[in-house]
Amino acid sequence: MAAQIADAPGLTILATEVEDDGLAPIFDSIASYTLLAPRDEAFSKLGKAGGLLQQDNQRPAMMAILRDHILPGYFSLEDIKNAIENSGGKPVSMRTMGGHYVTFSKQGETFTATAADGTSAHIAGPAIMASNGVILPIDGILKDMTPSD
Repeated sequence: MAAQIADAPGLTILATEVEDDGLAPIFDSIASYTLLAPRDEAFSKLGKAGGLLQQDNQRPAMMAILRDHILPGYFSLEDIKNAIENSGGKPVSMRTMGGHYVTFSKQGETFTATAADGTSAHIAGPAIMASNGVILPIDGILKDMTPSD
């Protein structure tokens, strides 16, 4: 999966973070994962916080955020759609590698992933299938980045 992330257009920042944060070996293992992959513009939407998050001294924070974008297992968009349909159209939740839940919902043709803290992002492009996982590009970061007082 790491090679597919690196080669995917619009995932340049994520690819750099996966490599720099030491996550590439995880994605290159035999285990299957689904990655909710923030597109480059998702980091840009964070403004100054997005730039700060990419600094070397923020690596632990970035790793924690990215763990909440990783689902254990191989889930295509079709799998998520079927799970929602099988629940009578109600949202479905899955536990992330960070130990939190992400909830998927569907409105029309739009799929939304919502984090436990209420932040959400839409699936923003076709899934990238790898031999050991699925990369689902999203248009946001699933973490509330509002500065605390």
